[in-house]
Amino acid sequence: YLSFYLDKQADIRAEQTSRNKPKNEYIVLREGKKVKLGESEIVVGDIVYLKAGIRIPVDGFLVSGNSLVVNEAAVSGEARNVIKKAMHNHNEHSAPVLISHTSVMNGCGWMLAVLTGEKSSGYARQ
Repeated sequence: YLSFYLDKQADIRAEQTSRNKPKNEYIVLREGKKVKLGESEIVVGDIVYLKAGIRIPVDGFLVSGNSLVVNEAAVSGEARNVIKKAMHNHNEHSAPVLISHTSVMNGCGWMLAVLTGEKSSGYARQ
């Protein structure tokens, strides 16, 4: 009985923690206005602000900012960081493509959302 009681208490604490956990909010440019949105509210065509410490919410292209450092281990399995440069400034060593559920390690910039939700590359890997 003690084991059952302790397991039940752990389940209750875990549920309370997940319920109280703040949702990731992103600064998004939509129709010329800055708004704060949750990941599931971002749609194709939104411009999303990225900064160090944030998880990339959707697939897209870096349109502004330089030398954004991204850890793509969540999708590639490789534990190295990748430098991303904006679409107008990239070369063969730094593609502007950003994949959902990867993490920004350094830098900041704006990305254009092109695939969201279940259609995004990182969705199945989360």
